Amino acid sequence: ADARLLADVWKMHKTSPVVVLHGRVVWCIGDFLQSYLPDVVLEANLRKELEDLDSLRRKQAARLDEGGFAEEMQSCRAS
Repeated sequence: ADARLLADVWKMHKTSPVVVLHGRVVWCIGDFLQSYLPDVVLEANLRKELEDLDSLRRKQAARLDEGGFAEEMQSCRAS
């Protein structure tokens, strides 16, 4: 169950690089998973993807620069 939840959270992380907690305070899901849930990361077979967080962040930053990221997030928000 934990591995499936982690896989779903990781899928969301690929869409949205950070979770804004308040103002400029953010939570990076990938860093949190590596630091606090390493056993569950192994169980969910996400270790290889988490090792490449820097590359993922660069890709996400490029999406932000393209300008479509805000619209994409608006369409994903919960109603």
